Amino acid sequence: MKKYIFTLILLSCSQVIFANNTCENLSFKEKISEIRKNYADINKNLENYKIQTAPLYDSTEGGKAVDYINEKGDIVKRIETYYGEMGRFVVEYYFYQGDLRFIFTVDINYNAHITSPDFNQFRYTIDENRYYFYCNRMIKWLDQDKNSITPNSKRFKLREQELLDDMKDSLKEQKLLDDMQDSQTINQDNEQVRRIFL
Repeated sequence: MKKYIFTLILLSCSQVIFANNTCENLSFKEKISEIRKNYADINKNLENYKIQTAPLYDSTEGGKAVDYINEKGDIVKRIETYYGEMGRFVVEYYFYQGDLRFIFTVDINYNAHITSPDFNQFRYTIDENRYYFYCNRMIKWLDQDKNSITPNSKRFKLREQELLDDMKDSLKEQKLLDDMQDSQTINQDNEQVRRIFL
């Protein structure tokens, strides 16, 4: 029994050490290189993933989420598009083995409100931001001018927390929608069974 407990403790410690080694022992340059490779691999293989779409309700003009799911059932890429009266906002999340690795945001602002006579669908501004994550921490942020934001700055830390909170809320909402759809399917199946046997 003591030998069994010792083995369990040893395995647990080795997993913690391995996780710490993965997170801490790679250089910043190696982490960025790995994130870029994950990003490229996912986009190169989009046709191999199952696609699942769902509506997004926290947008003035509606929105949708598109999930790319691998053979293990894990989301590897999620694109959320929020439509508004003054433009649209797109967020792309990239995951590697369940961990967030990269977020790409595109904020498209029209020249005028969509009901204004001055509105022109071809006149707009675009702001893009790139956020790199490793071991659940943001390690790099390139703003709309591709300037790197200082990692120790208050702005960087606040943005990191906002992004993580938004992602968690979005995935939680998706889980609730999935559960509701599963519940409706179960209820439909139960109704069919009830009709057959009554």
